Formats: sequence, structure tokens, C-alpha cells
Amino acid sequence: MQSLDISRHELVQALGIMFVFIMGALTAALAIQGAFTPANLLGGVAAIAPTFLGIWLGQKARHAVSPETFRRIFLIGLFLVGLQMARSLL
Repeated sequence: MQSLDISRHELVQALGIMFVFIMGALTAALAIQGAFTPANLLGGVAAIAPTFLGIWLGQKARHAVSPETFRRIFLIGLFLVGLQMARSLL
């Protein structure tokens, strides 16, 4: 998606839409498997507040920085996520 050279606002919107569909599919798969228990649901509901706080902070930061700075931060973030995933495989 980064190679499409779209604006930072469109990139964030496209990623958000993609994550909604991924989470919907994951939720359906877990529901079919019977993985939802009251304890799991309570943890999920409790995670909503920090998630919305992160979204709000991200929007403020996205509007505050230049497009090039946003792109650099975005790519560094993806790199760090990739390093974390690689580290967990070891």
C-alpha cells in the first residue's frame, strides 16, 4: 500500500478498512470455534478504551507532522513490528 504513493490520510483510511475486515473474519472464526468466554469478552471490552485513545493520539500526530515525516515514522514503525515478529520466531 505504501508503494501506491497515496496521501497519509488515504493510507490510514485504507489500513483501517483493511483491519476492520481482518478483525471481522478473525471474530467470525473464533465465534465458530467457540473461543469466546465471559473472561475473553471482558478483556476485549476493556481494551476498547486504550484503543480509542491510541486512535485519537494518532490522528493528532498525523495532522501535526509533515507528510514526509509521517511516511518516515510509518516505515520505521513497520520495520520495528517486523523486527518484533522476527524476534518471536527465534
